Amino acid sequence: MFDLAFDAMSSFHQAGFLLGAGVCLLLGGALFGNAVYWRTKAQRVEGTIIGIRKKGQYHYNVYSYIMPTTGETVEATASSGSTSLNGRETGRMVELMVFPDRPDDVNASGSYILSIIGLFLLGMGAVFGGIALKDGGIPPMTWGVMAVFALFIGLKIKSAVKPRDQWEHKDAFRARMAEKRQKKWDNIPIQTLESLSTSPTGKKLRAQEKKNRRIAIPILFLLTLGLGGGGVYMGQKMYTLETQGLRADGVVTGLKSQSGSEGGTVYYALAKFKDTEGRVYKFKDHIGSSSPLNKRGDDVTVLYLIEDPKETAIIDRGIWNWAISGGLLLFALFCFLGLMSMLRQKRRDETV
Repeated sequence: MFDLAFDAMSSFHQAGFLLGAGVCLLLGGALFGNAVYWRTKAQRVEGTIIGIRKKGQYHYNVYSYIMPTTGETVEATASSGSTSLNGRETGRMVELMVFPDRPDDVNASGSYILSIIGLFLLGMGAVFGGIALKDGGIPPMTWGVMAVFALFIGLKIKSAVKPRDQWEHKDAFRARMAEKRQKKWDNIPIQTLESLSTSPTGKKLRAQEKKNRRIAIPILFLLTLGLGGGGVYMGQKMYTLETQGLRADGVVTGLKSQSGSEGGTVYYALAKFKDTEGRVYKFKDHIGSSSPLNKRGDDVTVLYLIEDPKETAIIDRGIWNWAISGGLLLFALFCFLGLMSMLRQKRRDETV
């Protein structure tokens, strides 16, 4: 009965990870693919920031540029905005990406936010997929759970999508999107950064941005050092294990459950193995999860250092051994990039 309940729970979690992997890969691929499409197919032109449109709490740059194919001067509002006023100085030159058939739709070539989000989602999809397929296959029970998920999602999509005979032609769709973009800005006046900055709302926002930077810069600095140091430390330990450690056949003897930091339960595999001299060692694996990664009786490969087998032993998961150190270093990189961006803006403000 326990094994049946364990298999059912594992199948449900595996199906959830596979579904999560599919969603992340789909969204990440769409975002990153769209970014690649813009960067490889769009034309580059020099644009000038001529003002800002404010919609709700968000600010959108308004650009003026000359369309290279016609020589016409075009005014276009950015498709994405933010609450910040940073980098919106009137007259600032910006390299833009444009398509001749939709001149009012522009993207700044220096913005990589969608590419970063897309890559992050692709990475998460790969992680979820790796966790789901760690045992190399999908059992029948998981296929059944996935079929129920797929049926539910398919019915939702069917109810939301128009019949094929009501689909718009591509040109009609583009025209409707262009009209929608135009109407979005029809009643929103163009303002300059200078006029916004001198208004009571702008002064308050500028003061808040400077205050946030004063708080964020030291925090990001400490996070960069802490995460980077932790990543290097964990990576060095794993490098030592990979280059100097030994591998042995082991078996999972059970699971240890602990309360997670955010509630819920985290499961750790308990395993045993024999070293080269036949001594038996038992240990708790260093990686835990809300869904058990192993079950009792699973054959595993154990990686350990001969001078201290019990304390250094881990279940060998191949490339996933580097997940913790790699994740720490990746987050350290994001913190470092954010820190550099804030320091650059701080220097710009000081020179104004």
